[in-house]
Amino acid sequence: MGIVDIAASPSPGPVAGFPARALAALRRRLEAERERWVLWLPVLLGSGIALYFELPAEPPQWVGVAIVGLGVLLAWSAMAGVPVRPLALAVVAFGAGFGVATWRTAQMEAPVLARAYGPAVVEGRVLEVTLLPAGRRLVLDDVVLRGLRDEETPARVRVSLSRGGGERLTTGDRITLVAALSPPPGPAAPGAFDFQRFAWFARIGAVGYAVGKPTVVQAGQPSGIIMWIDELRRRLSAR
Repeated sequence: MGIVDIAASPSPGPVAGFPARALAALRRRLEAERERWVLWLPVLLGSGIALYFELPAEPPQWVGVAIVGLGVLLAWSAMAGVPVRPLALAVVAFGAGFGVATWRTAQMEAPVLARAYGPAVVEGRVLEVTLLPAGRRLVLDDVVLRGLRDEETPARVRVSLSRGGGERLTTGDRITLVAALSPPPGPAAPGAFDFQRFAWFARIGAVGYAVGKPTVVQAGQPSGIIMWIDELRRRLSAR
C-alpha cells in the first residue's frame, strides 16, 4: 500500500522546480557581479527618469518617495539576504530617479501663454542673445504683457529678430518691442524633438517673432554667473 501511495504521488517535475533554479541562478549571477553593482546605479536612475517622461499624465510627487521607501524597507527587512539587498538598492535608485524627475518638473513650473498674443508691445530684460544667420534670437525675463495678469504672464519669452535692430543689444538691457507670441509648440511629428518639453524646463512660456526693431528702455549689465557666461558667448559669436 505504501509503495502504491509513493508511486501515485506527483513528483515536482521540471516546471515546479523552475523558480528554485531561477533564484539560484540569480544568486550566482549577482555574486559574480558584486564588484559591478555600483555601475548599475546610473542605469537605474536613468530608468526611473525615463519612466517618468513616458507616463501619459503627471503623477503625484509622493510616488517617487514611496518607491524609495519600499526599497529602504526591503533593505531593512530580516529577509534581506544576498539576492534581496541588491534588489533593494535597485528599487531605491529607480525611485530616486523617478522622484528627482517629478521634483524638477514641479520646481520649473511657470506660467505658459494660454493663447496667441499680439502683435503687441512686449517689455522685458534681455536674458540671452543668440546670433542666427538671419538675425538674432532673444530670451527675455521679467516680462510685461499688457492686458495679462501676473499669473498669466510667462516668466520668460523667446523672440526672433529678423529685421535687424538687435546688433547693439547686450545681456541685461531692458527693452520693448512689438511681437507676436504663441504658446510653445509640441513635437512636429511623433517621436520628433519636443520643444514644448524643452521650453518647460527652460521656463519659456511663449515664443514668437518681432515685427519691428527693439528699443532699449534701460541699458543693463549681466547679473549672475549664467548671464555673464551668456554675454561672453554672445561677444565671442559676434567676433
